[in-house]
Amino acid sequence: MTTMKDRGVTLVELMVVIAIIAVLMVALGFNYVGWMGAYKIEKETKDVYADLLSARSMAITRGQNYFMDFPTATTYRLIEDRNNNAVSDPGPDVTDDAILPTYPKTVEHAITWNTGGTMVIDKRGIMTPGTICFAALNAQTEPDYDCVVIAETRVNMGKLATQIFSGGLCNATNCAAK
Repeated sequence: MTTMKDRGVTLVELMVVIAIIAVLMVALGFNYVGWMGAYKIEKETKDVYADLLSARSMAITRGQNYFMDFPTATTYRLIEDRNNNAVSDPGPDVTDDAILPTYPKTVEHAITWNTGGTMVIDKRGIMTPGTICFAALNAQTEPDYDCVVIAETRVNMGKLATQIFSGGLCNATNCAAK
């Protein structure tokens, strides 16, 4: 008489276990991809938020205007108004405005500045109002933060109620500040 110990596992049992493992791996793989996408958008949003607060602080303490602009869909930069003409005109000359050393910064997801052009942060820390949004690539990416609402004296991170890829607009109405 044979016991269970001598029998081993059948091919059917082995196939069932392999199928269960495969299903779990696929499910976790999709979850991981969405999580990483959300993390990257949140990081980019927090970086822009921190850069805005830093520029505002420098404008007030140094008594100079600063500008933020978006030369491409995936880059932004901060510019110091060294010639105090309140116009962003960076260039190689010492009297021209200067792009700060760690800029331009490149991000993975497209940036939208809803007012277009250049954001001004004046000597008193007053900023051009508007909204900055990051475009998620698909519905699996659900970041907690993906937009920044800028008022004259306040900056808030938020979450888009309707994603850009779903037809949502980049504006303060669609960006629920947190």
